[in-house]
Amino acid sequence: MPPQMRRHKNYRNMDKKLAVMVDLSRNSVMTTDALKRFIAILKQFHYNVLMLYIEDTYEIEGEEYFGYMRGRYTRQELKEIDDFCYAEGIEVIPCIQTLAHLNQIVRWYEDKNMFDVNDILLVGEEKTYTLIEKMIKTMRACFRTDRIHIGMDEAHLLGKGKYFDIHGYRKTEDIFAEHLKRVVSVCKENMFKPMIWSDMPFCMSNKQRFYYADTKNLKKEAIDLIPEDVELVYWDYSSEEKAHYDNMISGHQKFPCDFWTAGAAWTFAGIAPHNSWSLRAEKAFLDSMESYGVTKHIMTVWHDGGGECPELSVLPSLCFAGEYFFGNKEIEKIKKKFAKVIGIPFDEFLYLDLPDVIDVELNEMTNQNPSKYLLYNDCFLGLYDSTVPEGTAEKCEANAKKLEKHINHKEYGYLFAWAKALCDLTAVKCDIGIRLRKAYKEKNIPSLEDCIQRMERIVVLTQNYYDKFKDVWFRSYKPFGFELQDARIGGVIHRVKHCIERTKQYIEGKIPCIEELDATQYDVFGGKEKFGKKIGAQWDYKRIITTGNTIF
Repeated sequence: MPPQMRRHKNYRNMDKKLAVMVDLSRNSVMTTDALKRFIAILKQFHYNVLMLYIEDTYEIEGEEYFGYMRGRYTRQELKEIDDFCYAEGIEVIPCIQTLAHLNQIVRWYEDKNMFDVNDILLVGEEKTYTLIEKMIKTMRACFRTDRIHIGMDEAHLLGKGKYFDIHGYRKTEDIFAEHLKRVVSVCKENMFKPMIWSDMPFCMSNKQRFYYADTKNLKKEAIDLIPEDVELVYWDYSSEEKAHYDNMISGHQKFPCDFWTAGAAWTFAGIAPHNSWSLRAEKAFLDSMESYGVTKHIMTVWHDGGGECPELSVLPSLCFAGEYFFGNKEIEKIKKKFAKVIGIPFDEFLYLDLPDVIDVELNEMTNQNPSKYLLYNDCFLGLYDSTVPEGTAEKCEANAKKLEKHINHKEYGYLFAWAKALCDLTAVKCDIGIRLRKAYKEKNIPSLEDCIQRMERIVVLTQNYYDKFKDVWFRSYKPFGFELQDARIGGVIHRVKHCIERTKQYIEGKIPCIEELDATQYDVFGGKEKFGKKIGAQWDYKRIITTGNTIF
């Protein structure tokens, strides 16, 4: 047994395991110093496990393109994180992917026939297992823990691409089982006990391929897929109903293996955090867990949008989960603890949610993200104009005013300055498309000139938002990945400048029309009956900015 494994007994000996899983794979790779600061805060809320979600953001010897230009961690950096956490009594568990979700390496490995379809590895091929073995050996060299999370989630097209061309049709269940067995054996060889996400066996148990189906008729074949020495991780982020979680937890108890649960502090719906939604969903989840005696829980912090929303913005959600999980269930006591540790009242830290609070109250919001689609909504195309209710500008202004209270806070003021800048911007930009189209249709030149002034103001406010966001980013993350934010936010600035130019040309008679404003505008969210009503989260930046082809 390696010396690092012998020291594992020194981790804080708690029957309950509470982890935070940090997404370090979607552009925003935290620096080692930022991770240390983050875990030092969470330790005060009883977290005893740090899980590093690293798809390809770590170096592998002999695989120079694995994580290339992605801010990947060196072995020394990973060891540094592990050493720091070990000294604090925190277990660090690496979370890698060994089946799907390896999106970013496709561009480098596609010529090697490494993939089945999309981001799913081509299983059954020795070159695939050579790479996986390198992944796992790298983790063994960097971490003390005897646990490793090997992913295995959302591979719904497994066996439908190159695998089918080679082997013909085989049941997904059989392919999955064979691959899992092979990867588990590699884990064991490296003294790891593996964990996997649980969605695949559940999805393979019903015709709809739906994770959250009624588990009463869970197929024995699905249960038999998972060996006793593999831990399942049940992830669920979006329900306020305890009965929903009861159904899923009871389903997991049918498996012969142990399992963890995983909720979320919502950083992945858009730019702003969604603490108020996270709190409601997490309370129902934790209540269900207590009913069923579940003692291992993960709070995930995902960055699906490319790292638009920082981890520290969801400290209220993380504090609540930690305190509630370990028995402090009085909300006023939780709030008091938060204020003592963070230095800002709990309810006022929730103001960071306000950029997305437009047509609902703060305590009613779910996953809607108007700050994102209003930021990127095109002035001429106006694809999201139909979602803007009357009074949106005034609401954004009021939200900005609330956020102003803490912009000078020593530790967290920069977060409030960033959120305020976003509200300042959307207050002006939210209805610019509506104003432009109306003035243009009416051939109202003074109104068009007013729109030009507003767009010039939008350019200034977008630059201010960019500056505040850049400050947020470089306090926590490596520079890799920020190039995307440069392109996105810089794109807003230059597009608005272009719209100003063409509006001026139209007023001056240099062009006969503005074709985008002449085009018939449809409500792409369901017709007039839904005008001004809240819509769900609009995740995809590409779908917000254009109806054009963004593939090439």
